[in-house]
Amino acid sequence: MQKYSIEIFPPLYQQVRENYIVDGFVCPVCNGQGKFREQTGFEEFYNECCDYCQGAGRLKAEIQIEWKGDKK
Repeated sequence: MQKYSIEIFPPLYQQVRENYIVDGFVCPVCNGQGKFREQTGFEEFYNECCDYCQGAGRLKAEIQIEWKGDKK
């Protein structure tokens, strides 16, 4: 299992939006295969694409941070 930590602190310049992409996660549903193989007959197989990773076998996280004023 992969884990990443992100430290969040306001930037020193006036950037209001930050974007991060963390990739390389193995799909936990298909275990990185990208598909499920089912035997339908003698030496006949049906491959079904994994819905979670759309057949890639890997996942990525797209993280967006928006900085706004905190009025209380």
